[in-house]
Amino acid sequence: MFKNYISLTKPRICLMVAISAYLGYYLALRVNGSYMLQLDEWIIFFHLMVGTLLSSAGACTLNQAIEYKSDLKMERTKDRAIPKGYISPFSGMLFGIICSLIGILYLQYYVNSIVSLLSLLTVISYIFLYTPLKRVTYLNTLVGAIPGALPPVGGWFAVSNDFSLITIVLFSIMFCWQIPHFLALAYMYSDDYKRGGFIMLPSLYSNQIQTRVHVVFFTFILIIITFSLYFSKLVGISYLFLNMLLSSGFVYAVVKFTINVNINTARQLFFASIIYLPMLLLLIIISS
Repeated sequence: MFKNYISLTKPRICLMVAISAYLGYYLALRVNGSYMLQLDEWIIFFHLMVGTLLSSAGACTLNQAIEYKSDLKMERTKDRAIPKGYISPFSGMLFGIICSLIGILYLQYYVNSIVSLLSLLTVISYIFLYTPLKRVTYLNTLVGAIPGALPPVGGWFAVSNDFSLITIVLFSIMFCWQIPHFLALAYMYSDDYKRGGFIMLPSLYSNQIQTRVHVVFFTFILIIITFSLYFSKLVGISYLFLNMLLSSGFVYAVVKFTINVNINTARQLFFASIIYLPMLLLLIIISS
């Protein structure tokens, strides 16, 4: 039973959320001249991770509790804990609410009100905007990228109350990355999404022109933004060269997908995006 509840939280997504929050936290410390060597900085970091993981786990769980009927119709999701009957929709909903509330309140008490508010905004936008919009418009992918891009902003404000252009850069990186990532996934499972009643861009246009445009545009913006970090003086010259190597692999997958949209190129793009993001975040952390 415990394993089933853990599966509802989508641990891999939660881990990526935590890493992106850490990135914002660490860069804010670096701007203030710190290398995260003080005990109080580690204590705040611990609380940031706990609260972020809890609220993220809650949002993922609530999403599955709401969409379990659609999950039953989809090959990719039919074996999840709620569709399989291991956990009831009510129990899943209750678990998700508890995790979300504890995470938000935990951040309020142990970190600060701004981070708590951002966590609340993340949960609300994910559950009350993105989730219902999946049945209404293909723009749900863009809306869903907003809560996915907020964790590094929360990490930043765990250290600083000052808004910075770096927060925009971090938000934009996470936002833009999600578009090619999820559109590749949506193409791979376009029939599945149709059965589930979800409106995804690759399912609407057989020639995939709109999908190609979205993938190319947001990848282009993403690459530009990653290189713009150099001008913040947070990263050194080595970052430029290493980012060039890293980006070239991702761009190659995007180009292959754009030229010839099929299951294989979509799968290659999807996995390339999974490798690219954590490597990029690690590169930024090491270079700063």
